[in-house]
Amino acid sequence: MKALGVPRVPTRLRVTDDHGFEKVVLIDRDVFPIGRQAIGGLELPPDDSESIHPRHALILRDGEEYILKDESGCRGTRVNGRPIRRTVLKHGDQITLGASPLRICFLVEGTRASDSHRNVFGRMMEVLRHLHEQLDLKEVPVRAVAGVMDVFGASWVMVSLKSADGRVEVAASGDAAGRLPSSPGTAAGQVIGSSRSHFHPRHLCVPIPGDGQAQGAIEVGPRESGDYDAWDLQLLESMAAHVGVALVNSGRLSEQGVLTAAAGG
Repeated sequence: MKALGVPRVPTRLRVTDDHGFEKVVLIDRDVFPIGRQAIGGLELPPDDSESIHPRHALILRDGEEYILKDESGCRGTRVNGRPIRRTVLKHGDQITLGASPLRICFLVEGTRASDSHRNVFGRMMEVLRHLHEQLDLKEVPVRAVAGVMDVFGASWVMVSLKSADGRVEVAASGDAAGRLPSSPGTAAGQVIGSSRSHFHPRHLCVPIPGDGQAQGAIEVGPRESGDYDAWDLQLLESMAAHVGVALVNSGRLSEQGVLTAAAGG
């Protein structure tokens, strides 16, 4: 067990109910209970949800780490949608207690903007700069795959595009093991058809916008560093929008080049 001491930065839980009302609670002790009878911790109203155990979970501070331990028995505790018995919490993790509609977010002050997310934004800006410099239509998906893998640290990335006859085909893909399928998965087809993103803590798929409708999709596999959250989905959607612009611009330039060559010939 690591030595316990004063936390370096404030750590909190943000609780949001199904009406959108929020409250923020400071984690101010080494053993911090959560439940309907969690004295000295996050104590929830008895009528909030019968699916919440009186002492549903514990947050244990172990040095600089915060560990969430399920104490609810069959009711269950999930982090980012995945059932857990014991797990180390990271900034932004979403905690769900049983079937309760409450949304509980673990927050470490200063982490998102000043540390990891700032680094991600820096890498993203570099990726987008290289993406928009590319004038070759076929090279845009290749650069998009490399950029998304770099920003997200994903195990695999696939860019699928819709052809003129409506078929969905893989335009570029990449992974560490080289075992990607040659045809797009079900998620890509559904996302392109609906122009709506697909979210799973281990799998993201977002549409690439076009002229009035989706012209493709970016699909991202799991990563070793942890599950995806809503912020990751928004970031990928933003990158997909830039990919869409790059595809449209490079396509128009390609058409102009063909026309110019034809006129010159």
